[in-house]
Amino acid sequence: MKQRWHVRIVRSALALVWLCVLPALTACRQQPATIVYLLLDVSASTNSPAVRAEYLREADAIAMALSQNGAAIRGDVIGTDALNNSSLPIQVDIPTYSMFNSTPEKHAKAVRQVLATLHRQVETAIQENARAQSTPIMESLQMAQKVLNGSQFAHCEQKQLIVFSDMVQESSAYNFAKNPITASQSRAVLDAEQKAHRIPDLAGVKVWKTGSSAEHLSDERILNLQAFWIAYFRLAGADLQADRYGSSLLNYSVN
Repeated sequence: MKQRWHVRIVRSALALVWLCVLPALTACRQQPATIVYLLLDVSASTNSPAVRAEYLREADAIAMALSQNGAAIRGDVIGTDALNNSSLPIQVDIPTYSMFNSTPEKHAKAVRQVLATLHRQVETAIQENARAQSTPIMESLQMAQKVLNGSQFAHCEQKQLIVFSDMVQESSAYNFAKNPITASQSRAVLDAEQKAHRIPDLAGVKVWKTGSSAEHLSDERILNLQAFWIAYFRLAGADLQADRYGSSLLNYSVN
């Protein structure tokens, strides 16, 4: 009789532990470890089949790298109405494998479906905005802030921003195409944006610049743009390094 009571006690204890652990496991599945935001430049300077094909190839490569551990991927094109009208045309969640509700085969199938969906979403976003008239990068980063440091993904361990662009800001405030940014002008622009409280909060975000060769720019202009944006993201609390600033995706890593 004592042995039966011992068995019952053990079973009850295990059931209680499971009831306590299950909500935590569910919460972990709902909150991905990584959130990635893709920001696509679809202005005239990037409007070539080769550049757009590279966008798709690199978006696929990013998703494949993330597929091992799961991630949330969001994104949009660079546009003037991002804050008012963005519907985040790129929205997929790569599932994290769980032995409690899946099998390796089911998980692999689910991942393949998500990667195919992402490819279609990126392709559609590019095609529907084939040739934007401006490139308001700074303004579009305000929307990136709302996703990367908004309430839904605030506690993600890894936050990444990948900007597919030549980084030539073209907006009503600044036009780096007509008035190329220089080392002396860079400080003035950063000071003005900071005083106007327009620098986005991208604290904890790791940044890559990719997706456009900027063949129409001289080496000096490319280096000036690189220096400006590295400083800009530093003010925003983000981490953009020169070895992650290129015409293709350099040194990408999940962590």
